[in-house]
Amino acid sequence: MILIYFRATIRFQNARIYLAIQFMYLAQDPKQHHEVYFELVNNVVKTAPSTRPYLDRINNQILAGSFYKALKEAHPLVHYEQQLVSHSKTN
Repeated sequence: MILIYFRATIRFQNARIYLAIQFMYLAQDPKQHHEVYFELVNNVVKTAPSTRPYLDRINNQILAGSFYKALKEAHPLVHYEQQLVSHSKTN
């Protein structure tokens, strides 16, 4: 599966979540990507609980079947992770 390859090559966890949402958006059966998506989400919440509000907004869109809106909601999450990483590098 393509997502397995990207899991190994994409550096940021939240970018992997974004990719999983893209796969759902493009798939005829989005539910086939839910397992990977929720595994990624659980890992992110464990390592960075402060991301939960972002993920809640994304999850609400996914549950509503609004994958494009979920992608839009994922942009701030990716940006937030980049801020966390850059902040940790400066400290």
